[in-house]
Amino acid sequence: MRLALKLMNARFDDDFQVEMMNAASAADALVVFNRLFDPQLGVAYGGPELSERNLRVLDSYRLLPSPTVPYRRFSGTGNINSGRMIVDYALRGCASVQLHTFFQLPLEEYPATDGSRTQRALHALIFHPRDGLIAVMLEREAAGQLERRDGELH
Repeated sequence: MRLALKLMNARFDDDFQVEMMNAASAADALVVFNRLFDPQLGVAYGGPELSERNLRVLDSYRLLPSPTVPYRRFSGTGNINSGRMIVDYALRGCASVQLHTFFQLPLEEYPATDGSRTQRALHALIFHPRDGLIAVMLEREAAGQLERRDGELH
């Protein structure tokens, strides 16, 4: 059995989030990080503030290599509404992402006019001409941020 631990966004600073990542070193994988909390409204929320914080914390996290600790996978979550955001999380070590809200948009919000909600969402995430996964990966390759291995972008 493998265990992935979902880390929530605490109301403390970024350093606290990094400490939580280190404290969860026994987990096989980490889901980083779910929801911000507004104490005045009493609600949790996502959006750009969430992804900005998550990416900032991932930028500051440094996994020290160790021969006794196997590589730990990250799954990013928070404001994932484009292929561009998927690549941003991937460049910071996330092997996967979790989408929630993007699959709940009204059908007319997706560029595709045919198919199920899931098909339309995936179409936008992958094929959008500017912010789709393919376009962004090619853009990052041209900028030297991604490279090909055996012909595939990594």
